[in-house]
Amino acid sequence: MFDLQTALEFSYPDEPYYQRLALIYHTDNVDLRVHAYRDKVYRLIDCFLGGDAYIKEKGIGYFHKKVRTTLGDGGLGRVVELLDQLGLDSIVSTAVERRNLFVHGLAKRDWRLLQSGQRIDEQITALGSASEMEQYANLTVLQQARRGDINALCDRLAQFRFDLVSEIKKDVR
Repeated sequence: MFDLQTALEFSYPDEPYYQRLALIYHTDNVDLRVHAYRDKVYRLIDCFLGGDAYIKEKGIGYFHKKVRTTLGDGGLGRVVELLDQLGLDSIVSTAVERRNLFVHGLAKRDWRLLQSGQRIDEQITALGSASEMEQYANLTVLQQARRGDINALCDRLAQFRFDLVSEIKKDVR
């Protein structure tokens, strides 16, 4: 979030074109990191369990299933519930879905302002003054919306992390 704010407010304060690119970059980056975060949580839990579940040849799905089974067998069903809640959380699952679309070249930008076709059109035909003002106003609204999305996602992950650590601490005692 800090990097996005720095780019928008300090690096490109009067450059809507670059602000838009920074917004696209940082929101995609957050989505990529959420997907990785989920997998790292499983690896962390695997370390807590003794660290023998990951077998590269069998894939990540096998690894997740084995960690979940080990947790359930060890009486750590509440940790499995937390993992389920993380996977089902609408904020997190939406970020993972956007990541998957992006990674597979199917990213859909929900605002025309962010679509690649729009950016190409602007390079070919210069925007008029009225169009520039409209674009700037839309960009401001979009920035606020994306910041809100990122903050909600970070808050959800922070709560998950707190709950996970609390649950693991209970079981260590």
